[in-house]
Amino acid sequence: MKNNRHIFVLAAIFFFIGGALSAQNAQNLDFGYVLSGRLNTGSENWYRISPSQTGFIAVETTGDTDTYMEFYDSNRNLLMVDDDGGEGYNARIEYYVTAGTAYLIKVRGYNSDETGPYQISARNLPMPQPVDLRIGGTPLSAALSAGGYNWYSVRAASNGILTVETTGNLDTYIDAYNSSYKFIASDDDSGDDLNARIEIFTEANQTYLFRVRSYDSSESGRYQISAANVTVTELRVGGSSVSGTITEDGENWYSVRTTASGLLIVETTGNIDTMLEAYDASFYFIGYDDDGGVDYNARLEIVAEANQMYFFLLTAYENGRYQISAKTSAFPAPVALTIGREVSGNLGEGGSNWYSVRTTARGTLIVETTGDTDTFLEVYDSSYKFLDSDDDSGEDLNARIEFSVEANQTYIFRLKGFDSSESGRYQIFARMR
Repeated sequence: MKNNRHIFVLAAIFFFIGGALSAQNAQNLDFGYVLSGRLNTGSENWYRISPSQTGFIAVETTGDTDTYMEFYDSNRNLLMVDDDGGEGYNARIEYYVTAGTAYLIKVRGYNSDETGPYQISARNLPMPQPVDLRIGGTPLSAALSAGGYNWYSVRAASNGILTVETTGNLDTYIDAYNSSYKFIASDDDSGDDLNARIEIFTEANQTYLFRVRSYDSSESGRYQISAANVTVTELRVGGSSVSGTITEDGENWYSVRTTASGLLIVETTGNIDTMLEAYDASFYFIGYDDDGGVDYNARLEIVAEANQMYFFLLTAYENGRYQISAKTSAFPAPVALTIGREVSGNLGEGGSNWYSVRTTARGTLIVETTGDTDTFLEVYDSSYKFLDSDDDSGEDLNARIEFSVEANQTYIFRLKGFDSSESGRYQIFARMR
């Protein structure tokens, strides 16, 4: 299903035709104006906006080209992405911005071979008036008009996991924000049928905001919405295993607080087929595993910072009992990659290989793999702070990461299979541009 949204042109149209724009040479996108651009094979175009007022804005593309949009702050920290939130296959992002702050927008094709013209524009949106939604209270009934949305506020009484979901026959979509309208997460169909269900980590005495809209902006109808707390069980690093019971459609949540930086390993044991997902304290998805443990058990290994809280969602393909535990280990010594020289490697099932690159100049660093193995790359700074990840931006199923770097800095790369059953040989190569 696709959203159909009408774009209002508030002033004259500026035409921009050419190749890819870099982030450093981003085109200025003024509010109330429309720019025309073109995507060539594998290209990406960058734009910069500087809002004059604090509040919600909408940035969207129009045209027949299937566009994909990424929204960044001025330091190129990714804030939000969208594929088909606009009309047809166009992208549309709504974000709460601060006056006088610059933001960057990257537009590319949904696929690397997507080409064609498009238009892009930005406009201000009215501030919402949220309705109070009580945790554990009676579900609220509401109606959505075509192209409209409703806002709700939830006050959390304690730290934990909050679930907000809709019920009914309307295909709903939920976006979650904190009290400062910073985007947290979104969901489409995690509820029953086409209903939305979103789970976020909450802090005590904090207010969270939720926007409900229909997946297709031409659709209207009634729905119900409710909020509930989810129980979270604490896992102690290096402590005894915790026993649990789960059903095929159930979910069990666990929290782990680290004491030192390193690799945090959470795994299950038992006779049932389990799966694990990992999230940081801001409820940002980190990774998942299905069968990385013994037999059909899950084993998830993540890069963790000291004195941080991490959350793990356990699901299963069958009913039964299991045990779950958490432990840490030191970071492995990475293999140094020489820029311009290819290195061969072998990836074991469920394993990962580590590499480092030391830059000599400022510029764009590209690290990519080649071969028949389906690879996944993560990049960290020298303190193991996560910077970016990639799955299939290289040839076929190979990973490729490209990002701006400073001179005389070390960057750490973790290479693993797309799933825990992936294994095989590969080549990895680093170059500067």
